Amino acid sequence: MTSVEEKQRILKFFLLESPAGELTDVLNECRMLFGNEEAVLSDKFLQSICKEFNETNLHTVRLPLNSCPRGVVCVPGRVPGKENQYIEPRTKHIFEINHVSQACLGFPVAAESNLFPAQREPLRKALEDQIALYVRSFFPPDSLENAPNPLANAQGNAEKDEKKEELTKEEKDKKELSQSASERYAAAQKPQLTKSVFPLLPSAPNRNRNLAWGVFSPEETAEEKSRGTYPLAIVIASRNLNLKNFWGCSWSSEWRVMVKFENAAGTSLAAAGCAGTVESCAHHFEEGNVQLRSHKDVRFEVESKEALKSVDKLAVEIVQRIKTIESALHDRTVAATTPSTSATSTASAHAPMTTVDGLPLNEGALKECRRVFPISRETFDWNPLRHVLAREILASATPSLPPASSQGGGGS
Repeated sequence: MTSVEEKQRILKFFLLESPAGELTDVLNECRMLFGNEEAVLSDKFLQSICKEFNETNLHTVRLPLNSCPRGVVCVPGRVPGKENQYIEPRTKHIFEINHVSQACLGFPVAAESNLFPAQREPLRKALEDQIALYVRSFFPPDSLENAPNPLANAQGNAEKDEKKEELTKEEKDKKELSQSASERYAAAQKPQLTKSVFPLLPSAPNRNRNLAWGVFSPEETAEEKSRGTYPLAIVIASRNLNLKNFWGCSWSSEWRVMVKFENAAGTSLAAAGCAGTVESCAHHFEEGNVQLRSHKDVRFEVESKEALKSVDKLAVEIVQRIKTIESALHDRTVAATTPSTSATSTASAHAPMTTVDGLPLNEGALKECRRVFPISRETFDWNPLRHVLAREILASATPSLPPASSQGGGGS
């Protein structure tokens, strides 16, 4: 393995292990670490690694249209045959992303109808309605849900500026009529400011709280085609970042619903099942660097005949099962990271141990990982140079003692 390949292997590990929402910070540190080596930090290499990170961590993107909610970067949302393009299913738009900067490129465009197969569309819409109710009830709202969008309002702001300029021109004409000839001449000699031809750049969005979700109609796998089932994908991504206070957390889940229809219209159902993954991450980096990651794979079958009578009943059944599973996993995670004396813990107070992904964790495990302050409430200074300097200053300030005289035998 060459030196470049070894450095890229290390760089890939650093980037893929970044906490959700902190990829750009880790990438900036890696640029300083590797000295901006073009062979190591090539754009093609970074795009591939950042794409894997964004799709794995379900990165959310603010779209520059007021009618579009926040988009989510995920494998089920890929546009077939298009690089770095993804679907926003709620408004049926397509957006393109730069995976390194994690920013949307240009404006979203309307998605083609073939991306939403007619046979699966009734169930997809029913699932979308039920997921919307679940997300609004159990997840904190997006911090930008009601905030103005600078890119979306660019055209409207330009029209307002033109109207304001016309109004200013009318006021200027009235003012000139009331001025004398000498006053008009003096005003004409003043330098005029020209309007900038460059558009204003949007301000950086507040990434404190991000929430994105969607229900997709991905392509069937070979196994699904052989079984005659059709897939639908449910994706939920929630972030709560407070980097100024040195912490961040995320909760994401990805579900694949497999359905077998009895008719081409998609209104009669024969069988249904669901397989999903729920992940959570808590990151605390004040006076240290602690991460707690939880990963759980879940699978269930819809056995209720009543739920298979209509797409609406099936959607209610599936979302209710998802809600039950995620709530139980959330309670277990809270129990694993909360002291046993807490009265708010939803888990049993008598259980001294709990498990996350099959690993035993004492209650309060994450809190115990934090560095404990000494009695003086002062943190230990880990810089050895300062301790050496303090020792030298102390030694120079202490008066030196005269050497002890040697004691010989008898005198002369």
